[in-house]
Amino acid sequence: MKKYQIICYILIINIFFSSCTWYKVIKSDHPSSFINDPKKTLPPYVNHYILHFEDELLELATVVINKNNQTISGKPIPFEGLQREYYDKIKKYNGSTTLKTNKEHRSAVKQIHLYVQNYSSTEDGKLSFNFDDILKVEVSQMAYGKTTFTTITLATLGVVAGGAIFLAIACGCPHVYIDNNGTYELNSTLFTGANASQLERHDYKTLPNHISSSDNFELKIVNEEEESQFTDLLELLAVYHSDSVEVLVDKDGNFHTIVKPITAKKGVDNGTNNILDEIAIADNNSYRFNADSTKRLSEVFVTFEKPKNITNGKLILTLKNSKWAGIVYNEFSSLFGKRYEYWVKKNQDKPREDRLKWMKEQGINLLVDVKTDNGWENIEYVELVGDVSYNSIVVPMNFLNKSKDIEIRLRSGFMFWELDYVGMDYSENTSLDVQILKPIYAKGNNGEDFVSALSTEDEYYMVHLEDGSSTKVKFEPIEIQEGKSSTVLIHSKGYYIMNKNYSGKVYRKELAKFIEPGELSRFSQKLYNYEMRGVTIIE
Repeated sequence: MKKYQIICYILIINIFFSSCTWYKVIKSDHPSSFINDPKKTLPPYVNHYILHFEDELLELATVVINKNNQTISGKPIPFEGLQREYYDKIKKYNGSTTLKTNKEHRSAVKQIHLYVQNYSSTEDGKLSFNFDDILKVEVSQMAYGKTTFTTITLATLGVVAGGAIFLAIACGCPHVYIDNNGTYELNSTLFTGANASQLERHDYKTLPNHISSSDNFELKIVNEEEESQFTDLLELLAVYHSDSVEVLVDKDGNFHTIVKPITAKKGVDNGTNNILDEIAIADNNSYRFNADSTKRLSEVFVTFEKPKNITNGKLILTLKNSKWAGIVYNEFSSLFGKRYEYWVKKNQDKPREDRLKWMKEQGINLLVDVKTDNGWENIEYVELVGDVSYNSIVVPMNFLNKSKDIEIRLRSGFMFWELDYVGMDYSENTSLDVQILKPIYAKGNNGEDFVSALSTEDEYYMVHLEDGSSTKVKFEPIEIQEGKSSTVLIHSKGYYIMNKNYSGKVYRKELAKFIEPGELSRFSQKLYNYEMRGVTIIE
């Protein structure tokens, strides 16, 4: 067997965590010894894979080993954090070092270093190299174990989660498709996160204005999830304003005019990483709340200059929920096992206040804090907005101290949100003309007439009970006001109930952990670390 084929087999044998408490590099130009000794096998999912090429040193995530075409590929990420710290210590102390007993440190020293003579970049941003390009392998002794190969997926990570209060963070909820010249385009979602009747709420989303004349505005509301969806109100708000201002809305549906927003002078996360490039411009290059931190929530700190004699401002956030949050939610809920439906029904009577409190503690809602003379003070939370598109919202600010700068802290569960832009506007709000547009047509896919149900807030609902249910809605014409621009928002109110079923064991002991604040965030980070170290084997 060629030594390069042996290397491939080395990389596809799985173990569990070793009980060693120290780290030592085992160097080998001929790694067949790892195959011949059953006590020395390598795990494909708990290790850090490090690529060495000339002076480059990169970690590889989501590794794919393709035995058919004899290649290995992975997404390049910075080699930093605890794993880099231990690697540097190894180099300094000639191949071994002591290890702290913290489990996080145990994971950090599980490293496989691949020295290659060549690699190429793929169209999807990954790096790829052939087996024949591998010159040398270095493996930490902490990567040794005794188990045989097992295919690892998200469903079999051996990490479980649950919660005393069940709440969704995935983007279920009704989906909004807008008619753009005869083509329906997915644009946004309605009342994301309101997955129980107690969590029913109003929701405001800005829509692209495709109207150039007094035509009817058409859209389609679709249930594309395993849910029962209940919409009590659906209307459009056309806001007329001058070209020199932008109109945004806050969580409570109040309009704010934005004249000359400024960007932050400083922006860091709780890993002390500079994130100004990600949040200075709304350009889809977002910050993902993914600092490698042991704190219970991920944090962003932004600082703005404040003019003299200014006591109020408008914090502008452009953001959305991440698709990763949906993965976390699925893992979270699946661990209720065969008792999932029971847990959902049991928690339907939980008070709204208890549910919201838990959502805030776990970082499901984005928390907004301001620095005062007495320390950090929470002033607002941002409701879930879904993962379909970025949304811009305003958080009204009342500055309680007299400092020259304004310091803001944003807190999220690990990778639950994507933050594209943060700005501040100090201008006074100006008066606006608002036209409320009611549905004039609302026909369900089974012929139901939902015009009355959607027109008023009266607990008379448009009901979509299953995946595929939809309603086409037309609204009154939008006025065209000479010399004015218009911003169109969709205003809805409702809730939904998850109908998904799971099976298998209920992890009661793990469920109890999620009473603790921030536990869902810690679970997300642990899950992400496993997934990012994951290896796909192509036979």
